[in-house]
Amino acid sequence: MSRLLFTQKGNRILAVTAWIVLALLAGMVWLFDLRLTGSLWQCPFRRYMGLDCIGCGSTRALDALLRFQPVEAFRYNPFFCLGLVAGGLWLLCFTRNAFSKKYRPPFSHMPPVWSLYVIGGLLLLFMLIRNLTFYQQWFYV
Repeated sequence: MSRLLFTQKGNRILAVTAWIVLALLAGMVWLFDLRLTGSLWQCPFRRYMGLDCIGCGSTRALDALLRFQPVEAFRYNPFFCLGLVAGGLWLLCFTRNAFSKKYRPPFSHMPPVWSLYVIGGLLLLFMLIRNLTFYQQWFYV
């Protein structure tokens, strides 16, 4: 596994694999038109607690993005849309680094622990806010 993470050839393999997996996932969501099939699984958190979790609406948001409706996608799950943009930018930078002549190993250091706590706190805050009445009135119109 360390050969994939710490060598340029391994990073090239990881970058190409990530783009292929993303293309296959997007193709499946677009091809099967999940809005009409009704074959989506029900979120266990929502089923048992009656509240939206952090990921509720992510598949519908991805489907809306593939149909070029970003406003509708943002209404389904804004955190997913922002995370998708951030992840896409990171993957572009990762791919550019893997195929550049001035290669630097991207996984040579871990992010600070406090940044993981901040991201986790933001996710929990988002889950709390999205279950409030004003949020549901604003986004689910």
